[in-house]
Amino acid sequence: MPPDLELLLSRLKTDESRGWFVRFGQRALQTCAPCTSAADYALFVFAGILLAYVRTAAVLLLLTSSQNRRDRWRVYVLGVLICAALAECYVLASFSAAPLPKDGTRVFMWHDNIQFTRQVLFLLLPILTQFLPEVQHQGPPSMSLAPALAHLERSIPRAHLLKYTRAAVMRNPELRERAVRWWARKKREGDAGRAGEAVQRAALKMGLGFADAGGAEEGKLRMSARLAIESLKGLFVTPVGP
Repeated sequence: MPPDLELLLSRLKTDESRGWFVRFGQRALQTCAPCTSAADYALFVFAGILLAYVRTAAVLLLLTSSQNRRDRWRVYVLGVLICAALAECYVLASFSAAPLPKDGTRVFMWHDNIQFTRQVLFLLLPILTQFLPEVQHQGPPSMSLAPALAHLERSIPRAHLLKYTRAAVMRNPELRERAVRWWARKKREGDAGRAGEAVQRAALKMGLGFADAGGAEEGKLRMSARLAIESLKGLFVTPVGP
């Protein structure tokens, strides 16, 4: 008979060793020859458990790297793993110390059930991590600054073109007539919308009143629009020429 098996059988002769067998498993009692107390077996078992959690943490770190664009989930998956490790250590150190039933039946194998739960966690957690949604990282401000500057450079010539186009429209009788009709239609639509009492009340509640109040001060919306137009007049002044 192998020496380790003889050691296991000799240790199982006492009730205390049987309790350790339930708590720490067969491998601990069979291979840890220097162990003589529950603390010794706990240290022996915790070393293997810690190594298993470290291996799983390394796998989760690879799955939540920046290359996989899941680094945002790294704290959460590692937090789940750490909580599981603390819970396992607490259960193994406290609840599993309950005495065995005197009749020897209905014994809860703490080591086997905890190990099974741990293996299921180590199997499911990386799979679930792989199915977590990817996180789109926003680049540095310099990356968005270049397109904004390019768009601004294209907008400046368009603003100048708009200024000269408006002047050209006013010089052409046909285009001028179309422009007048378009602005007249927009004025009728605006007057019809502002004439509604419900619209006026809603605008007044929002602090954007525009209804004429019989010589009273102009509404906030009209004053804001007037100030905006005055500030833009200098940008779109129609050039005076022949």
